[in-house]
Amino acid sequence: MEQVLPQGEAISCQTLPRLGPAHTKRLRKLWSYGRPVHVAQLEGVDFDLQVHGFLETMDSGYNAAAVLTLTKMGLAHLNEARQKLIAAQRPHHELGQRLAAYLRAKGLHTWENVEFSNPHWAQPRSWSVVRPDVFACLTPAQREEFLLTAFSEIAKGTGVAAGADGRWRQVPADCSPLA
Repeated sequence: MEQVLPQGEAISCQTLPRLGPAHTKRLRKLWSYGRPVHVAQLEGVDFDLQVHGFLETMDSGYNAAAVLTLTKMGLAHLNEARQKLIAAQRPHHELGQRLAAYLRAKGLHTWENVEFSNPHWAQPRSWSVVRPDVFACLTPAQREEFLLTAFSEIAKGTGVAAGADGRWRQVPADCSPLA
């Protein structure tokens, strides 16, 4: 059964509340459920989103909880925020792609934006996550002692990358060696 979203209308007010990252985060959370959500108590963020027409409250009929549903306007706002984020990250990812292409031309195997989870030895049942921009190795290996690896993390908006030794270096436009 297909869910039909309400259209959503902004309430005519003298001043609309300003929307910040918390509002987008709340919309994204409600969207992730994929259905109307029962909440015991509405928050100020919910009010702001409702004034803008991004959320609607529905009558649950039989229980005291409010039912929040995302509107088409709310979905459009999420899409706009996502497209802005993608556009802002594009130069960073393009630099990572150039670096990976350069390393592949030098004979290394590369992976971009891969995520590694490692147990945190100081805290049992805790995992740390590492997501380097470029992961490279000379040859894939089954055993850890034969693996020659290099991580490269690119600092946002700077064109500077950290190599396997942890030293930061400028990434030339042509991705010439970082040595």
